[in-house]
Amino acid sequence: MKVVKLYHKYEKSHLFKAADWISQTNNKRLELFHEDHPNIESSNLKVLANYPPKSWAVNPDKRIRHTFPLKFVYVGSLSLQDTYIKEFCDWVNSQEGNALLDIYAYNLHEDTVQYLSNLNSSYITFFRDGIEYDNIPAILLGYDIGLILYKAKTDNYKFNASNKLFEYLALNLCVMYSDKMLGVKPYDSGLVQSFNFSDLPDLNDVTNRFNFELRKKEEYFAENEYDKLYLAMIKD
Repeated sequence: MKVVKLYHKYEKSHLFKAADWISQTNNKRLELFHEDHPNIESSNLKVLANYPPKSWAVNPDKRIRHTFPLKFVYVGSLSLQDTYIKEFCDWVNSQEGNALLDIYAYNLHEDTVQYLSNLNSSYITFFRDGIEYDNIPAILLGYDIGLILYKAKTDNYKFNASNKLFEYLALNLCVMYSDKMLGVKPYDSGLVQSFNFSDLPDLNDVTNRFNFELRKKEEYFAENEYDKLYLAMIKD
């Protein structure tokens, strides 16, 4: 949009020079930003991740212990072109009832809507209205593994640690993400694992990659992260 380009022009010419704090959500994105704008003082560049609030925290003992059928969930925007949704749906159907998938998405291209609406699968449920943000905790507690399916065709997705990663972790879900998303790689653990969604292994091989008894890390909450910005704002 022309108006967005105009605002960005003024952002670069005025705000970038005037700002005491410019943040990106991880180190790689900050590095790329600084390469694009080398004249900005390094001391003004910060990492500030985008985490959910502590109100989302649940008792780790309430994790759903995985038994078959394993319950997968996807929340967010989707497209056949930019995500592995078709590949994953095909894989779920091939597991013949040992895997179930619920999809909560509303920002969709029409061909994606038609594909999901016409699946006619007993193992996949499509909720076209998505989920209101504040309702995510109550709904997602019933699942075992959260999905991040971006094909990462652009640097924005390639080097991004998706908000969904931390939202799933806050709710004690394991996370299955595309191996093309290099920004998620630093968070690999018994709870977070990358996969080639174009060539997924058998369900048992998938589950063996995870440690379903592992406790989530408590630092992935906004209140722990935004103290840095708050203290910087009030220091003077």
